[in-house]
Amino acid sequence: MWIYDLETLRFLEVNAAAIAQYGYTREEFLARTARDIRPGQQLAQFQQLYLQEGGAGFRGRWRHLRKDGTTIFVSIYTSPLTFAGRPARLVVTTDVTEQQVADEKIRQSEANLALAQRVARIGSWEVALTNREERASHPPHWSNETFRIFGLDAATTKVTHDSFFRLLHPDEREKARTAFLQQLRTGESYKVDHRIIRPDGSERIVHVQSDALRDATGRMVKIAGTVQDLTEQRHAERLLHQQARLINLASDAISVQNLDGTVRMWNHGAEHLYGWTAEEMCGRQVRDAIYDDPAPYDAATEELLRAGEWRGELTHLCKDGRRIIVSARWTLVRDERHEPESILIIHTDVTEQKKLEAQFLRSQRLESIGTLAAGVAHDLNNILAPILLVTPLLRGELEVEEKESFLALVQTSAERGANLVKQMVTFARGADGERVLVQPSHLIEEVAKIAGQTFPKTITLRTKYPQDLWMVEADPTQLQQVLLNLCVNARDAMPEGGVLRLTSENFTVDEHYANMAAGAQPGPHVLIQVTDDGKGIPRHVIDKIFDPFFTTKEVGKGTGLGLSTVIGIVKSYGGFVNVYSEPGHTSFKVFLPASQVTSDAADCRDTPCVPHGRGEKILIVDDEPCVRAAAEALLERWGYEPLVAEDGVSALALYAQQPKEIALVLTDLVMPLMDGLMLIRALRKLNPKQKIILSTGREDDLESSEIRSLGVDACLMKPHSREKLLNTLEETLRCEPATAA
Repeated sequence: MWIYDLETLRFLEVNAAAIAQYGYTREEFLARTARDIRPGQQLAQFQQLYLQEGGAGFRGRWRHLRKDGTTIFVSIYTSPLTFAGRPARLVVTTDVTEQQVADEKIRQSEANLALAQRVARIGSWEVALTNREERASHPPHWSNETFRIFGLDAATTKVTHDSFFRLLHPDEREKARTAFLQQLRTGESYKVDHRIIRPDGSERIVHVQSDALRDATGRMVKIAGTVQDLTEQRHAERLLHQQARLINLASDAISVQNLDGTVRMWNHGAEHLYGWTAEEMCGRQVRDAIYDDPAPYDAATEELLRAGEWRGELTHLCKDGRRIIVSARWTLVRDERHEPESILIIHTDVTEQKKLEAQFLRSQRLESIGTLAAGVAHDLNNILAPILLVTPLLRGELEVEEKESFLALVQTSAERGANLVKQMVTFARGADGERVLVQPSHLIEEVAKIAGQTFPKTITLRTKYPQDLWMVEADPTQLQQVLLNLCVNARDAMPEGGVLRLTSENFTVDEHYANMAAGAQPGPHVLIQVTDDGKGIPRHVIDKIFDPFFTTKEVGKGTGLGLSTVIGIVKSYGGFVNVYSEPGHTSFKVFLPASQVTSDAADCRDTPCVPHGRGEKILIVDDEPCVRAAAEALLERWGYEPLVAEDGVSALALYAQQPKEIALVLTDLVMPLMDGLMLIRALRKLNPKQKIILSTGREDDLESSEIRSLGVDACLMKPHSREKLLNTLEETLRCEPATAA
């Protein structure tokens, strides 16, 4: 106890208990004020309370400072009085530090319990077993989580002994009352699931657990328990059961494996396909179980981890030793953090399908060859006739020059016969020869020599290729067959004679070019081009020329196997063929993947330095949707603002809307309704200084006087690479515009 002056707050008197409690001497205590024993954070609160209370007394719990700096909790009662003629205050304190610590632990424990209940969605409750008269004063106690589970507000809801039963689904109430009464009679615990209906009308599933509590005499005094919300859990369980049932009903082999290849799930379809049960496969490495050669599995896994999915065909081993072919669809499954977690695998058995496809294709080839026996016989008869006629002459006396001439004729006929047979066999069996590194320029010279000796003299043959032509990996015989077939077609297209050009060059197919050409893949290629000045291929049949046995020649003049053999061989090497044709000009471009390209050279070609645009508007005019889309995407990526039109009429309408904003027009030459030349004439009338680039598939167009007279700024051979297009755009935009002659 102490007394302090109400005005100065200085201590006036203190008892021995206070001196012992706070650690001061009597003189030290009386030299201080009531402020000195208050911690800094409570000093402002004390002053505010002191001003509010004035001279009146008050009660409360405070934190005080001892002399050694430690704090204690005290319960305070103050009373005003007069001491030595001055207004003062008497203070009586009780040390409640231990009680404060205990209360804090209880509050923390209750907070932790509430948090645990909220996380686990488990609420607690208890009911005191009092007589009926006392029930109103002893209502059941529910935790906050119990209120949340039932959808009630703890602050406004008054809980009674019937509250729980009223929340139950009507079909559940009788069962709950029976269980409760049984527990009252026997004291046994019980667990049961109930459906409840919240005040908002939603239905939930709860799990209730109830236990009876007894006093020291064994009498039941309380029933307490928990209530857990199982709605989401039961919904997830039903969904999992449905998914598992559907997965097991699927005929495909469906499995889930860890990232290390350990099997986690193996459905009935997988059991039926491979012969191993789920118990045998779960926990086992799939790589060791069903793969005779693990290399394809490793490659597929690497691609899956990179791209997130993989599709393809694999050869697998079954439990009984059978080999099967499966169509595989793999998907990388990620967790909630988007990290790879597992792999979902779906395999479909296509073994019999593959066998049937192979048999069907083989029988189809042989059947088609049989139907063309007459055409083949005609070609063979023409080949054999010179041999039969010349052979008797060789038995006679001949001059050396005559004998050499006849022998050359026999040799040429025999080679033609061998080529025909080889062509038939290649088509019947498919292109699958022995591949070696081949220099295409050597084959070009060989084919040019054969063509020069056997083709009519009215046909002029020209060859051109660089000295540093890249090599390709191919079967020389098959590649020679490709060139011969194209040259023969070119010969037949020029019955009156003309120029046959056989050229080659190194060509890097970039993404832009690959988007414009069907079947193309980016990378270094060797381009072999066979061009003639013949009558051309009609547009309505150009899409069919590679079909087996399709021919526009007269009956007996050809088998229709030439171009189908060409495309089959080229595709087997991973290459592709482009065709451009119109009256007076046909060009076959064969692209073959190059081999033995140094890494430095490949890097240089793959990442060329190409100029970027500066937001210029470029009008692209082309009747081919794929070409328009590829050019638009490329120019937009490289800093231009592309506009597209499908023909000359649409281009003029678009140009008329913003003639001063379009920096350059890139137009195709051959288009319906209004071709490129007509469009250029119209543009020159609207704007004589408009910059124009013409895209064409004919080399002869580059020297056309009509194009020069229209003042075309530049011409591009079609199809063109990304570098060629972007560099041409840059050069044209930065130069002065051309003017019409």
